[in-house]
Amino acid sequence: MFSDLYDKKYLFKCLFWLGVTFGLMRVTGGAGFAIVIPMVFYSFLARKTESLLFWLLVAVCSLIVNPHLVSKGGGFAWMQRGLMLFLGSVMAVNVMTYPAHKAVRPYAGMLFYIVFMVLPSAQGWNPKISFLKLLLFSLIYFAYLGVSNQVGINPSVSSRKIRSVMLSIAILFIFGSIVLVPFPGLSQMRASDFEAGTVDLSSFKSLFMGMANHSQCLGPVVSILSVVLLGDLLFSIKKMDLLYVVMLLCSPYLIYLTSSRTGMGSYLLGQAFVVWVFMNAWGIGSRWKSRVMTSAILLATVLLIGIAVVPSVHEKAIKFVTKSTNADAAVTTEQIISSRQGLMDQAIHNFKTSPLLGNGFQVSSEMKYVKKEGLAILSAPIEKGVWVTAVLEEGGIIGWTIFVLFLFICIAKSIQRHAYIGASCLFVLTLTNLGEFTFFSMSYTGGITWAMVFVGLALDLRKMEDENRMMREQLEFEKMQLAIAEGNVE
Repeated sequence: MFSDLYDKKYLFKCLFWLGVTFGLMRVTGGAGFAIVIPMVFYSFLARKTESLLFWLLVAVCSLIVNPHLVSKGGGFAWMQRGLMLFLGSVMAVNVMTYPAHKAVRPYAGMLFYIVFMVLPSAQGWNPKISFLKLLLFSLIYFAYLGVSNQVGINPSVSSRKIRSVMLSIAILFIFGSIVLVPFPGLSQMRASDFEAGTVDLSSFKSLFMGMANHSQCLGPVVSILSVVLLGDLLFSIKKMDLLYVVMLLCSPYLIYLTSSRTGMGSYLLGQAFVVWVFMNAWGIGSRWKSRVMTSAILLATVLLIGIAVVPSVHEKAIKFVTKSTNADAAVTTEQIISSRQGLMDQAIHNFKTSPLLGNGFQVSSEMKYVKKEGLAILSAPIEKGVWVTAVLEEGGIIGWTIFVLFLFICIAKSIQRHAYIGASCLFVLTLTNLGEFTFFSMSYTGGITWAMVFVGLALDLRKMEDENRMMREQLEFEKMQLAIAEGNVE
């Protein structure tokens, strides 16, 4: 029923500290986040990699956790960003100092894009904001990369504890959101959460945000968590674990409640991608593959028949896809992308003004004359639609080419080097950015989704190291048996 490949005692410990941290933030108006700082320092100095990964994820989750439950004042923003910048600086040095695991190296390819973006940012709309955002993204990215690399190269790291860390975050957002369903005062967004006149609330069937800070944040977060869960279940657990299965079944329901078409699309395609990679992977028993394929076909068949045959399901599906109250509305590409069409057109217009180099990292034309000081610069809001046109606007043809090559090479190399979960998470991250451009928004959805990419990579690295260790032990055992048979050992 429950696998022994995750440490249940450590899982409860992680859940306990999540509760303590967010509880302290609740009662202190956000100042309680300070508890994370000494925990991170202790974990780093004591070389407790599992603990370091956990507290890094706590710091990331604190940004997007439900503000109706967890307060974020009292200097929280300064403490959180300061901690991430420090940890990113240290881990960047760590990456350059210690050898990188072969499966980690493709992710270092992001450095090419980061270095290139210095040039368009220098001549772009607002160099100061671009450089500071570039610094923030780079340091947090390399903090994730460094911790994942430590997981892979440190032989003392416990795979069971790493898995428990991942499960604690999944439980926070999936089971935590399920618990909040009967409490709309806590789980639904309020009119005050939007700037007046910026959003047509009638276009949303539901504003359920669960444990996240926005309904359109919870969808992508649950979709990428589902990919980590399914990938770990298929490649490592290799049996039907009740905890994993229940969370995977809860995920589409939560995404449906959010009205996030991006979340649902990335969830369905992400699950299909994981199954496809799994069926083409080497070294997995045919019996387990057969069970998984049978289950996948059965679930897909039931889903398709339900949508096509059951009137109520068909009606809800049409309303969800079209974001309309009319079940007879036509489902067209134009209708689906209409909410992003204006931002996409604007991005293409801006791209044409500087087609080769673009207009700078994470800035908009309105920021040309903006003068902000301190933390406000790092948090300057930006909305650009989908990543395809947004990256083109920011980095021009050269930057877009570098970024696309990074995505393609990273996913392909990860699959080639058996880092299947990391590859699947990066694929889903790319899909979610076709609905909302958050690739570089480390203080919003981008932060937690990138974190899950590297958590998936960490699970891949531990699986590889565990398999290598078992092979070495098996080889030593066979050598010993052979020596005994030959009479060379008394």
